Amino acid sequence: QARGVQVCVRVRPILPKDGDIECAVNYRDERTGSVSGDDGKNSGIMKFDRLFDGSTTQAEIFDEFIKPAVKNVMDGFNGTIFAYGQSSSGKTTTMIGDIGVPDMEGLLPRVIAEFY
Repeated sequence: QARGVQVCVRVRPILPKDGDIECAVNYRDERTGSVSGDDGKNSGIMKFDRLFDGSTTQAEIFDEFIKPAVKNVMDGFNGTIFAYGQSSSGKTTTMIGDIGVPDMEGLLPRVIAEFY
């Protein structure tokens, strides 16, 4: 069945190169979160179709959020996967990943494998 536009947010984990910082995203549940500013104030509650934290695997994101879109494309509907974010926010890791390493392959290699 066709689905309208859906918004999924993936927050990448804190990496060693990031230094001693904390994640600014406050998770309330799978769909709701807020962002803490440097001043400690929250952005207000934001709702999404799905909010993934830094511990979420590539496979979990694909199976839960992308695979249904791929099925819709195979059923004749248009589909788009769009990554947006500032530099070093995890777009390439999410979309491409580490090709050839099954647990680390991104969404695009998984989409292609799903077609074949």
